[in-house]
Amino acid sequence: AAAVLMRAGWPKMHAEGGGLLDPMCGSGTLLIEGALMAADVAPGLQRHGSLPPSRWRGFDQAQWKELMAEARARETVGRAALKQVIHGSDIDPKAISAAKENAEVAGVGEAIWFGVRDVADMQVPPQEHGCVVCNPPYDERLAADAMLYRRIGDALKRAVPQWRASLLCGSADLAFATGLRARKTYQLFNGAIECALIICDPIAVPARENDGQPRELSEGAQMVANRLRKNLKKFKNWLSREGISCFRAYDADLPEYSAAIDVYREDGGKGRTFLHVQEYAAPATIPDVDVRRRRNELLSAVREVFQVPAEQVALKSRERGKGGSKYGRFEQRGEFILVRENNALLRVNLFDYLDTGLFLDHRPLRRHMAEEARGKRFLNLFCYTGVASVQAAMAGASSTTSVDLSGTYLQWCADNLALNGKAGSQHTLVQADAVTWLES
Repeated sequence: AAAVLMRAGWPKMHAEGGGLLDPMCGSGTLLIEGALMAADVAPGLQRHGSLPPSRWRGFDQAQWKELMAEARARETVGRAALKQVIHGSDIDPKAISAAKENAEVAGVGEAIWFGVRDVADMQVPPQEHGCVVCNPPYDERLAADAMLYRRIGDALKRAVPQWRASLLCGSADLAFATGLRARKTYQLFNGAIECALIICDPIAVPARENDGQPRELSEGAQMVANRLRKNLKKFKNWLSREGISCFRAYDADLPEYSAAIDVYREDGGKGRTFLHVQEYAAPATIPDVDVRRRRNELLSAVREVFQVPAEQVALKSRERGKGGSKYGRFEQRGEFILVRENNALLRVNLFDYLDTGLFLDHRPLRRHMAEEARGKRFLNLFCYTGVASVQAAMAGASSTTSVDLSGTYLQWCADNLALNGKAGSQHTLVQADAVTWLES
């Protein structure tokens, strides 16, 4: 803990009025150590108490008492001057409860704010500058998840872009997965686990101007980049002819890089390009180190070819969640962008759910259904976000009825209809199980 804080430059940062933040604080180790450092509490002072290590040969008790008196005096002054600029959060209420108890035992309970929050919803401290310290999960008991590390990086860039970060990551691959640019990297050992400590200062580095020269990629990343460029060249005329702005650019074309890459171009606004990368689960026979390496190479190729910042790349694994739901939550960014299909404006969410709200491979079917629906009543069962209903309404359907059990997706459907001026009484939304509704 002390090494992470010292490498972050925390003591000096505190003296300058900066804050300290750990968005995955667990039992509070880093923050408590940071508070004791800021209070100028000598290492081991609380552990030794008044008992000197008198078994040492040649031990000078007089000098020991003098040093202890000096340390106690500095502690008194330091604790009195300790600023309330330390913030910690964790998604686990039990961990936060333990952190509060530990802080009280260490005598710094009043100096640290603790709260139960997901990393994507971290509190933005009031200080203009400060340090983020974090030791994300990575050992065998706590599954190391590259997507979690990516969420951490994205959340930090949104919340405290100008702060400094000192992140103790389980490996260089996981450090890379954060999407943060490290100013320095140190090799440390947490017990027997070799870790990478990255220092990012600032957290969000301004994008470098593209000089037209491709970045140096690994051999595997270069293979993926070449295939992406080949596909984009092949699709160019088709995209222009059909007026398509959202499409699949890659679908496990190279078996060892098994993922689907979808492109979403924002309509209006800043006209940004977003990428939705869905990684297919690797066979159990593939070592984790190879899975992480291939994932990182894939992401490197994607960002090189499309020249988009990390915060515009959504990375997910297509696996069924607990209970079989394929619509599980991922982040809580609540960020929707508008895209266009045919003449319809549609809301998509690339980060919060496994699917985005728009199935790109259904485009030809939606067009066909819209043509058939002209002048007719249109029934959309299991309507999801109602894109087919919107297309039918835009094509001239006399009415639409959209049925889905999810209130979330029905509201999404309503928003899509309203975006296109189709929110009238002839467009009905029904929250119900589709089969039960049909039988009633």
